[in-house]
Amino acid sequence: MFLIKIILGLIGLGVVVFVHELGHFLAARLCGIDVEAFSIGWGNPILRKKIGGVEYRIGMFPVGGYCKMRGDNDYREVWDNTQKGIMPAGGSFFAASPGRRILVAFAGPFFNLIFAVIALAIIWGAGFQVTTLSNRIILASEVYEGEQFPADEAGLETGDRIVEIDGKKINWYHEIQEYIAINPDKQIPLVVERGNEILNLSVRPELDKSTAAGRIGVISWVDPVIESVASGGAADIAGLKKGDVITGVNGQPVRQSMDLAKVMETKPPVLQIEYARNGAVSEVSIHPEYSDNREAALGINWTPIYYDSPALSFPAAVAKGAGEAW
Repeated sequence: MFLIKIILGLIGLGVVVFVHELGHFLAARLCGIDVEAFSIGWGNPILRKKIGGVEYRIGMFPVGGYCKMRGDNDYREVWDNTQKGIMPAGGSFFAASPGRRILVAFAGPFFNLIFAVIALAIIWGAGFQVTTLSNRIILASEVYEGEQFPADEAGLETGDRIVEIDGKKINWYHEIQEYIAINPDKQIPLVVERGNEILNLSVRPELDKSTAAGRIGVISWVDPVIESVASGGAADIAGLKKGDVITGVNGQPVRQSMDLAKVMETKPPVLQIEYARNGAVSEVSIHPEYSDNREAALGINWTPIYYDSPALSFPAAVAKGAGEAW
């Protein structure tokens, strides 16, 4: 899986660089600057073909690429040889006017921006499904004892649902993260649902220096419903199955996934797990194998929320893509 991620990342990087260099290439041709070579990938060419004065190449390492214009090394040669000035040949990069050179330089990032708008517009136009978490929260201070966060000062409580931030309706936890991350040190009004009450609160996110993003100190509430059990893991050996709901551990109630994680922080050798299955409550002993990821030691994945984003109309998809790309 890790290798696949690396390969996909390199392919994505290659596409981004190709689009960038294509922008330079087309702008150079438009401005009358001769392009000597356009390559997909780096290293010695494994394939090459000259068409219309341009040598098109595929490099040995198919990541990235380049657009080589006539005379684009003239400045370096002048610097290295301590010459007084550039004497550019016709059709070379430095023979073009400053305005045209700026246009060629600007075309690369501009093409990346347009490509991002198109790609995002296609995604929003097609619609998609994502896994997300609810807008119900847990105070981080209850997980990391002894620490205080802006959420505590604002009066938020574990189990609250944040339903509105700064006038924007909130349905999912990632929406909370996205808004808070870009608004550190700004006083933000919240609308919170607590039981049958609707509360108006205000929070000032602090800047997390390790991520350069805002944070208020909340974690998403995840119901302790098992989505899957790793084959051969501790939970599988104990007989837990998909759909089981963990209701208690070692005599402590479990309302959400962090309740179980908190008990596991003490690394008990045996966990007495209470769970509900088809309306019946049972108990089982689990002997976990502890690692840095305490929940993973049980071999349990919790059930996420699946959210279907509807397909947008063409104008709406383009507007959404442009807004996210910008």
